[in-house]
Amino acid sequence: MERLKEITKSLEDRGYLQFIGEWGRVMKLSRKPRSDEYVLTAKITGLGMAIVGMIGFSIRMIIQLTGKTL
Repeated sequence: MERLKEITKSLEDRGYLQFIGEWGRVMKLSRKPRSDEYVLTAKITGLGMAIVGMIGFSIRMIIQLTGKTL
C-alpha cells in the first residue's frame, strides 16, 4: 500500500494525473462527427491544400521565369 502511495505521489509531482484527468474530460465531450460535418471538413481541408499548392506553384514559376536562384 505504501508503494502505491509513492507511485501516485510521483505521478502527481510530474503532472501526469492532471493530464489524464483533462484527457478524460475531452473524451467524454467528444463524439463521432455526422456525415455532413465530415464532408464539410474534407472540403475545407482540400480547399486549403489547393490554395497552399497554388501559392507554392506560383512562387516556383516566378523564380523560374526570373532566372533567380534561392
